[in-house]
Amino acid sequence: MKRFLTFAICFCLALLPVFAGAEEYPGFNSNLMDDAKSVLKKFDAGDYSGAADILGCADASELEKFVTGNFSQFGGGVQTTYAVAYCASGGSWKVAVPLSEPSSDDVETLVLITDDTGSAFAGYRYATWGSVTQDYAGCDYVLWDKEYVSDSEMVIYSDD
Repeated sequence: MKRFLTFAICFCLALLPVFAGAEEYPGFNSNLMDDAKSVLKKFDAGDYSGAADILGCADASELEKFVTGNFSQFGGGVQTTYAVAYCASGGSWKVAVPLSEPSSDDVETLVLITDDTGSAFAGYRYATWGSVTQDYAGCDYVLWDKEYVSDSEMVIYSDD
């Protein structure tokens, strides 16, 4: 009886992360993180019709105007290691992918906004990494593809 009870408890504990993970990021399709990186690569290559296909919008020329009017760093390669998705309770998910390593607040960042279901993109905007970090700091849900951690040391002085 003790073995059965021990087994049952271990089994329930093993399943706990599965059920907790299902509720941890409500309404977010994990494929959107990869899709956002693909859009970033398509923008960098000048393939606006390919980006439009991923985003589900029909007007590639509108995307070209958006990119050329806002970003200055496309055309020289982009990073696809770091991305973050964030959502305030009851709001739309936003997926932010910085164009280069987000080592400063002024790094240009593509932000894609999901529809109400969190399963497809419904919009896009330009941002700096600093504004993205401020946005996700107040969110209920934050999901990193790979979290950026600076290699530089930070010294904090205190009079205490």
